[in-house]
Amino acid sequence: MPAFVAVGIDSSDTHHDIHAEAAGFTTVLRLRISNDAAGFQRLFEALREAFGDLPYRFGVENPTLLLGRFLLHAGHAVYAINPRSVAKMREALAASGKKDDPLDAESVCLLLRRRAEDLTPVGLGSTEGLLLTGLVQQRVDIVEEKNRVVNQLTAVLKGYYPRALELFGDLEQPLTRAFLQTFGSPAALAAATPEAWQALFTGQRYPRPARIGDLWELAQRPHVAVSPVDEALGARQVHRLLRTLEVLLEELRSLEEAIKERFEQHPDAEIFRSLPGAAAVLAPALFALLGDDRERWDDWRDVARISGTVPVTRSSGASRTINMRYHCDREARRTLHLFAGCSRRSCPWANEFYAAQRRRGKSHGTALRNLATKWLRILFRLWKDRVSYDEALYLKQRESRHAPRREPCVAAP
Repeated sequence: MPAFVAVGIDSSDTHHDIHAEAAGFTTVLRLRISNDAAGFQRLFEALREAFGDLPYRFGVENPTLLLGRFLLHAGHAVYAINPRSVAKMREALAASGKKDDPLDAESVCLLLRRRAEDLTPVGLGSTEGLLLTGLVQQRVDIVEEKNRVVNQLTAVLKGYYPRALELFGDLEQPLTRAFLQTFGSPAALAAATPEAWQALFTGQRYPRPARIGDLWELAQRPHVAVSPVDEALGARQVHRLLRTLEVLLEELRSLEEAIKERFEQHPDAEIFRSLPGAAAVLAPALFALLGDDRERWDDWRDVARISGTVPVTRSSGASRTINMRYHCDREARRTLHLFAGCSRRSCPWANEFYAAQRRRGKSHGTALRNLATKWLRILFRLWKDRVSYDEALYLKQRESRHAPRREPCVAAP
């Protein structure tokens, strides 16, 4: 392995602690730099002075911070080091439980030195690919934030207005939001007239108009009374959360339109669209998992380890256990699991593979994870070769691989 300088970085909002070492050098560089252009320039000057012209490899816990972005766009090799691994290394270095920024930087540096060949550097890819990947990640963030708001809204309604949830359970539906804006408290619902109730459904495209009368009867049934104070405070919270939810849903629609437009223009889009079950959301998410920098990954197993679809084997003496991989990119694992589940509905061999796993006693999660790993092998090959998925071709190749081998004919003596 060629010599390199392992640079461990522990970042904060105002400064970065640096710990750098290189094989064959007794010099150990420790310094703190400011989080600005002058600090970054000082870092490279110190590295050149200590290690000469050796190549650098930078280890960071979060490559999306300012220094990580600067290093990536400057063309340096940047490695994202799992924070849990850093914590374990720190415990090994300081049995007393000591924790400080220089120690974290040293932990990152040692992990990078020892595991550099097992780690995959953070890739950039094309400008179009970076933008698309960023939009997909923003969508994930918005969905998570929206779910938090929905959970808060549900908790508030359970506390003072459970009848609203009995009437309309899906809080993201326009009809539910219109109901809460019109009848935001038990008192408002009790004062409703049949005409106001019918007006609520006007223009809402309610799919079951025959149930409108039954819902009205449910709305008029007695419910648990709460104090006027609880009702006023609850209605105010609901009003605030509804406005937040409206903003998030609007932003989600805007992001999905932007993702659709960008994805359709990308030359790799057809590869991901061709996968059975990869619809408007999952196809761009699978693209974001791999990107369009084909030099980043050499083997599908590297992606599988990072995305957590392959297990971890632990062995000691006669003991050997296989466990789920927790140190991974959980969003990547979630994307692959969702795709594996969706593929079962439109791909017969995928559904049969899952069923076979279940017959062997595998849990639902393990069966999906194994199916996701199988799909990842296929997708990786398609991505590398820049070709779309062809199920007939795949089944033909699979049959030829599983066909029994014929013994060569030997002439009789």
